[in-house]
Amino acid sequence: MEASQRAVPAILLALTDEQEARNLSWALSIHYECIIVSSGAEALRLAGTHHVDAIICDAQLEDMSGAQCLFDFRTQQPTAIRFLCGLGTDSSEFADALHVAAVYEYLRKPLFPDLVALSLKRAMEYREISREHRQPIHNLPRQPFSKDADSNPSQTEGGTLKEHTESLERGMVISALKRFHGNQSRAAKALGLSRVGLANKIKRYAIDIERT
Repeated sequence: MEASQRAVPAILLALTDEQEARNLSWALSIHYECIIVSSGAEALRLAGTHHVDAIICDAQLEDMSGAQCLFDFRTQQPTAIRFLCGLGTDSSEFADALHVAAVYEYLRKPLFPDLVALSLKRAMEYREISREHRQPIHNLPRQPFSKDADSNPSQTEGGTLKEHTESLERGMVISALKRFHGNQSRAAKALGLSRVGLANKIKRYAIDIERT
């Protein structure tokens, strides 16, 4: 079943501290279906049988590193949002996970349920906004081969790559503003921008807030 059709998003908690996992699961269960495992092997077995919307993984599990677990999990469920959590004492820890497993966010321990819930909410909102404006590759204009195009690869029949990117970005900004009824603070958080950053994009793309 697709994530968008699920009544309750599923969150996988791959945490070695059983009490921490239970506390977090209890707090998140109001809005999410939580599944608890303590090893990478368990997480990867579950990836083959259950759809997961997000995974929160310890930096070090019983049998493998969190970065390795998230990398392997990503190959099975690439759309799952990936979080790594740890004490934050090793800056290379998150850098490695970001590079290897495309981690969405690093959660510093101890895990406070309210903060984790906020991070999950923002991640889910951003994913939905991205889905609404993601264009399948086969729908993009195709440029017939020509010597002129080969000599200037930035030009395409339907516009430049920059133009396509700006169009997608403008659409995501408008969608976020509509979703939150013009509330720029909430829209900025969902898009992963600062309030000033969002204001700059609104000005850049001449977006009429009153009409969104």
